[in-house]
Formats: sequence, C-alpha cells, structure tokens
Amino acid sequence: MGNEKSNAHAVWLLVGMILAAGAPVYAQEETAPDTDTDTDTVTDTDADAVLHPPHLVAAPPPDYPPGREGEGLHPTVILRITVTADARVVDVVVEHSGGVDFDAQAVKAVKGWAFEPARRGDTPVSSRVRVAVHFEPESAGVPHEGQTHEPQAAPHTAPAAPLPNEPAAVSPAVIAPGPGTDKRKYGSTAEVDAERLRSGDRGAADFQIDRRVLDAAPVLTATDLLQRVPGLYSRSVGSPADGDFFYLRGFNAEHGQDIEFKLGDIPINQPSNVHGQGYTYLNFIIPEAVRDLRVLNGVYDPRQGDFAVAGTVQYDLGVADRGIYARSELGSFRTFRQIGIFAPEGKHTDTFGAFQFRRTDGFGQNRSGIDGSAMFQFGFGKQDWRFRVHGSFWGARYDSAGVLRRDDIQTGEIGFYDVYPFDTARAQEAFNAGGILGFRGEHRGAREKNTSFDLWLQLLDYRIEQNFTGFLESPEGDLIEQRDRRFVVGGNARHRTARFTPSEYAHGTVELGVSGRFDFINPQQQFLIDGSTSQTTEEIVDANIVQGDVGLWVDLDWDFSKYINLKGGVRADVLFFDVEDRIVDAIPNFEDPESFAGGFRRTAAGINAGPRITLTGRPTDWIDIIGAYGEGFRSPQARTLLDGGSVPFSKVRSVDFGVRFRVGPEEQLKLSLTGYRTWLNRDVFFEAAEGQLEEIGPTSRTGALFYATTNPLPWLSGAISVTYVYAILEGPPPGEPDSGLGKGDRLPFVPPWTVRLDVGASGDLADLGKHPLRGHLGLAYSFIGARPLPFSGSADPFSLLDGSARLSWWFLELGFQVFNLTDKQYAGNELAFESNWDPLGAPSPNPARHITAGRPRTFFFTIGIRL
Repeated sequence: MGNEKSNAHAVWLLVGMILAAGAPVYAQEETAPDTDTDTDTVTDTDADAVLHPPHLVAAPPPDYPPGREGEGLHPTVILRITVTADARVVDVVVEHSGGVDFDAQAVKAVKGWAFEPARRGDTPVSSRVRVAVHFEPESAGVPHEGQTHEPQAAPHTAPAAPLPNEPAAVSPAVIAPGPGTDKRKYGSTAEVDAERLRSGDRGAADFQIDRRVLDAAPVLTATDLLQRVPGLYSRSVGSPADGDFFYLRGFNAEHGQDIEFKLGDIPINQPSNVHGQGYTYLNFIIPEAVRDLRVLNGVYDPRQGDFAVAGTVQYDLGVADRGIYARSELGSFRTFRQIGIFAPEGKHTDTFGAFQFRRTDGFGQNRSGIDGSAMFQFGFGKQDWRFRVHGSFWGARYDSAGVLRRDDIQTGEIGFYDVYPFDTARAQEAFNAGGILGFRGEHRGAREKNTSFDLWLQLLDYRIEQNFTGFLESPEGDLIEQRDRRFVVGGNARHRTARFTPSEYAHGTVELGVSGRFDFINPQQQFLIDGSTSQTTEEIVDANIVQGDVGLWVDLDWDFSKYINLKGGVRADVLFFDVEDRIVDAIPNFEDPESFAGGFRRTAAGINAGPRITLTGRPTDWIDIIGAYGEGFRSPQARTLLDGGSVPFSKVRSVDFGVRFRVGPEEQLKLSLTGYRTWLNRDVFFEAAEGQLEEIGPTSRTGALFYATTNPLPWLSGAISVTYVYAILEGPPPGEPDSGLGKGDRLPFVPPWTVRLDVGASGDLADLGKHPLRGHLGLAYSFIGARPLPFSGSADPFSLLDGSARLSWWFLELGFQVFNLTDKQYAGNELAFESNWDPLGAPSPNPARHITAGRPRTFFFTIGIRL
C-alpha cells in the first residue's frame, strides 16, 4: 500500500506541474541572450522592466599557444560566461573545446574583455552569455587593441568564426549579435547541444569529463574511459565480446542493471536480457570518437529513466581535431588494432566517421578473438534548427577462459591465466553483433527556449557459452548457452519554455518531456553437452517478450535571486509486458506442468513515479552548496511476472549533500565533496549455478566521494577521485536463498574504497622549424579496496599503474601505452559459490572462491598519421 500511495501522490504532483507549466507567462527576464535571440530590448508587462543585454566594449585577441603557429590550426573555443553587475567576467566554462592549450588561452583572453553589464531598466544586473574565441596563426603577436561589438571597429582582432554550416560572415566575439545587426549572418548556438546546458548541477556529484582527462592515460576501449569516472570500477570478466562488470556508489551493477548508459540520448541498456537485467555492451564505442563523458551519480534528473539506480553515464560523441587520422597499434599477445577517423574540415565536431578493427591471441589460454565496429555522425542545419544522424555497427567473437577456483590455483593444478582442460571449459565463448541508427532534431529559440526530439532503432544479437560450476550439475559438464536477440524502437521529445519571471526575485524555465521504447525479445537458455556441436541436454528458456516503457517528466530550473537555484520535477513511467514461455517447466505454481504443452503466456503492466530535486546555494562566485533527493527504479525481468500481477519494481531513494569549489583566476582547480545515502527496496545477487540473479531483499549504501580536477598550466592537467561506501543488507532475504547473506551483512563484491588518479602533460619539446616536435606523457593509478564476499570471505585489494608516451611532428605520431606497469597479478572479479571441477570426484558442499584473471602487463606500440 505504501508504494501505491507514494506513486499516486507523485502522479498527482506530476499532473499539477503539467498544469502549472501551461500557465500564462507574464514576463520575460532573460539577460543573457542566445545566438538567435532578437537583442532589441525585451519589454516586461511592467514598463519599468526594460531589459538590455550585455554590451561588448573591448575584446583583445587571444594569444596563439606558443609553438602551435606552424600547425595551421584555427579552432574556435566556445565559452559560457557570467558578466556581473559590476562588469566582471566570472564563471567561465568551456562548452566547445579547441584543445587544452587553446582552451587555456581562450579563457585567459575572455577574462580581459570589457563589457557593459546587462541592465534591467537603469539597474545593472548579472547575465549569462556565450562567447566564441577564434584563433588564427597570423593573429599571434598582433598588438591587443580594443574591439567594440561592431566587427568593423576592430580590424586587427581575431573575430569569432562563423559556426559550421552558416554563411562565412565576420561576426563579433559574443555569439549573440549586437543591436541593429542582422542575426541571420551569425552562427547558431546549436554548436553547443542544448542538453549540455540544461543538464548541469544535478547534485554535487554531477560531472562532465572532457578530453583533457580522457586523454591523460592509456585507453583501448570505451570501458577504459570509464576508469576516469569518480567511484566507478569496471572490469572485463569474460571477453571483449561480452559486457563488462560495473560497480558504482556501492552497487554491484553486474552488466549494467543499476547504471543507465546512454550513447548521446540513446539508451543502450537491455531490459529482460537473459544474461542479466539491464545488460550493456560498450566495446563497440570507439574511444577516440568520444568528446566527453557526462556522469550523474544518483538519480536527480527527471530525464533519467530505467536502470538509473546508482546513476547515469552518457557518452557524448564528437571529434575536435578535424581532418583524417589513422593509427595502427601492435602489442602484447599478438594484438593488433587499427583505427581510422575522418572529420571534414569546417564541419561541426559532431560530424565524423570512424572505424576500428582488433584481433588478439589474448593473455593466457583460450582468450583469442576478433572484433570491429564503425560509427558515423552527420550534423547539419541552419539558423535555429540543427539535425544529426547517427549510425553504429559492430561485431565481435571471442573465446573465454571463464572462472578458476582459487584453491586449484594455489595448489598449482592450474595456472592463473589458464583454462580448465575440459571440453566444456574450452568451449566457453561469446558473440556480439548489432547496429544502432538514430536521428536527432533540435530547435533553439530565444531566451533559452528549446525543443528537441530523438528517434532510434536497434538490432542486437548476443550469444554466450559459459561454465561456472564445472561438473556440479551434470557429468557431461555444466556448459550453459544463453542467447538474446532483440529489435528495439524508441524515441524521446522535450520542450523547454522561454525563461519567464512571475516575480522580481524568481525566474526560470519549465520543461516537459516524453520518452518511449519497445523491445521485441527472444531469450533462450539451455545446457550443452559439447560447445563445438551445440548438442542440447536440457532447454531452460525459450520465450518471446514484448516490453514497452512510456515515460513522462516535468523539469523546473528556477533561480530565486542570484544565490539560490532549484532544479527538478517528477518522472512517471508506465511499463507493459507481453510474455510467452514455450518451455513448460517455466509454468509456475502448477503441480504437473507437463500437462500444459502450450507453454505459459501472460501480460502485465505497472507504473512507477517519483520526484527528483536539486537545491543549489551560491553564497559566493567560487562555492556551491548542493542538496539533492531523487527516486529511481529498475524494471523487473519480464519472465518473472505472472498474468495480471503487480509489477515488482526495484525502487531506489537517494539523497546527496555536497559542496563544490572553484579555485584560481581561471578555475584552475575544481573540488567536489559529496556525502550520500541510498535505499533500495529489493536488491539482487548473482547466482552462478543458474547464471542468473536472485533476490536478496532491501539494501542501503552510505558513502562519500571526493573529486578534483586541475589545469595549473596550459600543458598540465589532472584529476583525482576518492570514494568510500558502506553497503549492507537491511532486511532478511526472502525464501531460502543460497547467497549466504543475512541481515546486516556487508554486500558482496562491492569495493568499499576506490581511488583513481589521472595526470597528463602535453607540450612542445623542440622547435624544428615550421612544425614543432610535440610530446605527451600520461599516468594513471587505480586502487580497489578489499571486496566482501559471501560466506564471510574477502577479495584481495589491488593497485594498478598505467602509462603512455607520445611524440608527434607534422603529420606523424609515434607512441606507446602500457597497462598494469608493475605486472600485478590480480582478480578482475571474484565470486564465491559451489562448484566441482573434478569430473571423477565427489562435489564438496562448501562454497569456494572463484576468480577471473585481470589483464597482466600489456604493451602497445603505435604509429599514427594525421592529414
């Protein structure tokens, strides 16, 4: 009853907010015009409320980064700044990067620009505005002369370049055109995605990780990029054709059940996957094509949907360095990787094509395989509209060594990187193939008004053969085959109103959004005698599932004076399930299921709703105090539902409180400290013998996160995160589980301590004439604390050190990467369960510790060409 009342209250609140959103707008108080804003005065219903945008008085040109003049680069860096009532430039944020050193010079230049502040009537007020800082090699060394907002008044300065797909007219440095100018001559602010503007500050642990941090340390896969995410631990525990394991904020997310993953605005978690709820495969994403990662710890944004229990990770794609780039990598274990990227000159960073190909023998035994993927995006549009077409296609097939018992490793019966010498162990493998097509449209209006929509299709095929328990269930071996084929269609749309002001001290926007997806799924699971012939001994799952999710949200973004901001709203999701099990053993609650030859068919539906809210106080320009509360959910496995029964959502309640600091004249140091607590009403545990999840009851997590990024010098950047979490079982497990857990026990597999450090240095090493010799050094350190295991065990803590070095001159690039520099022997994942790997011996009833080996020291030598 409690959950039903909570959902009912949330639904009524949602309806009320929708009605409120439709209320008349009595005034517009937008002091920071967008590009497409008509910058003639905006008149309030009150004649005294005449608004004037900020006026650019002087804009000295930026200094071209030393040593870069001969490269022929002319990037445009887009910044979002605050012009205070006393005409100071503060809160400079890079929204479109031109590279680390160009960004630093752009920020430095804008700090020296002169503005007349925005005015409301005759009173100066603070305002927020976007500016474009353009670099031309020939402008280096030009005396800094004043520039007015009229471009003709500053012939010696470097004007802001027109944005992609717009007429090549000279434009002022402020993206918004000045009074009396023709706004059609200027580029659209679609250069910066609207979502990158609206989504920020959803809690103190809301981060955007840009290429400076992503490039600092070695990277081969999209999962390697996730190591930069504060508090997130991820490891490949099977093969590159299988999904990785993820841990975040004290949640053992398995293959993705508690983390919402997105490719842009396209969700890529797979509900009701036979291998794991929320299964996510990321290895098709080409890391060099990722512009940045947006990471929201917790569930505080109404746009977060299914699986946003611990938070959301969004891969934002784009290529800043334009031209053609090709790189070959040759490394340990006969590994070869080839990538190619083309990014047409003069186009937006979201326009590119990329491919990667990789083959390897793998470290140790039974880990060879091959994979490849291709991605493309094409952005286009003029004036107020911008569109984007996206495509991703991939295939991967790898062998897998599976799990090994620790006692067998310790006695020397098997090597740490080996596979058991049985056919049903050597037959372990994974196959993954799929494609994604997406289309996005976005309209940018005046005074933050914005509308966007996304449509997408996915076709996915996944198959895995694995043996966790040896010969425990069958004398032929416990080789399980799981297969999941699905077709997915979905989309979302949202509209944000223009900023309006019902009172002098309150102004903001309202956003309405809808989302929907339908998955058409065919899951299968069976025991095999021999993986090479796929002879079946027992069919366990063979089903057809149609699963739909229709979501609706309302989101507010309001300022109450310049010191307080309120963001948040309500989200409601209605889920539909149509399930047909063709295996009669799947029929529940019948004494004689064999009499029902037609299988088991049922339908179900449920609704989940909850609030998300963030309150931010800004007592000064350099500190934010943030509190947040939100409720999210995880949908159930469709095959667990009964006909017409209630839908057992796993619902999370989360609260955060933290502070963020910005230190230095150019925010060279950013610090964030967050404390949090979450409650999950029904958690799950991986049951290895069946290869599926088992419910263990309610759980909670209490923790803290520290995260800092720094850019003290144009050539040096770094990031560090420290996370602690205390995760326990709050109630007794239902039924008679085999997890070995009781009320008050620490949750297994979750590392209580996680530390990550990334440091990168890039700069010119020697002047070789027209093209200088540039160098890069990167270093990454990871520490994973001792992880609790079931039955009172504990996995060993470990530390890893990775490094990279690179030299580039003109079109040529040489470098190397090394992972696990100290050659630490560690378990990427560790489990505890019963198994028997002696086909002639009697099985022991005692659970044993099992590991999947982590990557040993691995070298890669690279050669690249950039044209």
